[in-house]
Amino acid sequence: MSSPKFTINDYTTRLIKVKEHNKLAIPKDSTIEGNYKMLNKIQQMVNIFDLKEVKTYFTTLKYSKKTILNYLSIILHMLTYEIITKNNVDKYEKLTESFKNYFDEVNGDQEKMVESKKASTEQKQKSQDTSKEQVEGVIKTLNKLGMIKDSLILELLLDNPCRMEVGTLKYLKYQNFMKIPKTNEENYLVVKLEDEELPEVIISRASYKTSDKYGRVDFKLENQELAEKIITYIVLNKIHEGSPVFGYTAPQLAKRLHYLTKKYNDGTTLSTNAICKIHTTHEVKEISPTITEDMKKVEKKLEKISTKRGTSTAVLKKAYLKD
Repeated sequence: MSSPKFTINDYTTRLIKVKEHNKLAIPKDSTIEGNYKMLNKIQQMVNIFDLKEVKTYFTTLKYSKKTILNYLSIILHMLTYEIITKNNVDKYEKLTESFKNYFDEVNGDQEKMVESKKASTEQKQKSQDTSKEQVEGVIKTLNKLGMIKDSLILELLLDNPCRMEVGTLKYLKYQNFMKIPKTNEENYLVVKLEDEELPEVIISRASYKTSDKYGRVDFKLENQELAEKIITYIVLNKIHEGSPVFGYTAPQLAKRLHYLTKKYNDGTTLSTNAICKIHTTHEVKEISPTITEDMKKVEKKLEKISTKRGTSTAVLKKAYLKD
């Protein structure tokens, strides 16, 4: 069965008739014109009353669920018109039922996508709302359960804004660390033991997300208690130099972190990005409880000045702010 090629007048007449029949508001002219453009586009390519052709059209053009629903609504209006004007009712009722079933199928998929996106957004918000104290509670729980390796990783991430490469750290003594060539691309957990001095742990990374830009990055753990816990863990587990301290690849650690935080953080999962936000927010608010709000106010003021000056806020900070 072939369908006629409808003009905009044909479409307008049919749409108004259907809306009046269903006691619904008549769309604005701009809406009708926009819908007709869609109708005219598809009717140039396929028989709009042939569901198989229509489905193939959508698949070929890789339309989104939302766009498909818009097209189907237009086609259903055209089919409904044929029914309410009693034009070959049996045939058009069967067609309408088939198109409605397809609409419901696509709409169901769309709703699932919306719900999934909503759930993801809610989960992200829960992660961002997690406090440092809550993460410390998870660490305590892991310790009580004897999951020392996992608690050390989480504590290390909470105290230091690293990424998943923490799982790949290899143990090395300080004197041997000083001998590694510049071309070395391993990640190390370096232990420095000096007579009459507190033991030190240095995290040295050459393989991480932004290493191409920043190269090898070293920093000493400021948390002395954590440093000593890690050294004790290395000794008790007889970890040899050059061996992995924790033994996770980045993907493995991501999966492990997701599992642990979901199970022991009331269902709220935490990524290294979420933990970094918790760390950063806590650290800056230790300086000033209102620092984030103050920074926004400063940025807004600098933007206003930079516009008048005809320069960037970065230049203002660098060259025009007195200490």
